[in-house]
Amino acid sequence: MRVDTSLQREVDRPLTLKEISPKWFERLYGKRERLPFPLTPVWFKWYFELDSPAKCVIGEAHGYSSSYEQTCKECDRLGWSFGKSFFLRSHARLENDVNQFVLHWNTKHSK
Repeated sequence: MRVDTSLQREVDRPLTLKEISPKWFERLYGKRERLPFPLTPVWFKWYFELDSPAKCVIGEAHGYSSSYEQTCKECDRLGWSFGKSFFLRSHARLENDVNQFVLHWNTKHSK
């Protein structure tokens, strides 16, 4: 019996931020070339959503739930880190947060 290895490779492939948190992927990497300018309506909207555990990048990945705050210390830590990185307007920190989160999600939550 022969197994279709192309299907197996698709299953084994790590998820990306686009697949884990599509709304936040679009916001961070979509049409905009930069983060919203501080103190604009869009900036405030994003900032307060990043400050809300159920609406942030991590909350979206967990089905718009904040339950991860009690069940996964790493997700909780990364959620707060995203907010701080956004507040500081640090693209390097945000990229690091994304990379850490995607690795963590694929290691601990995607199975």
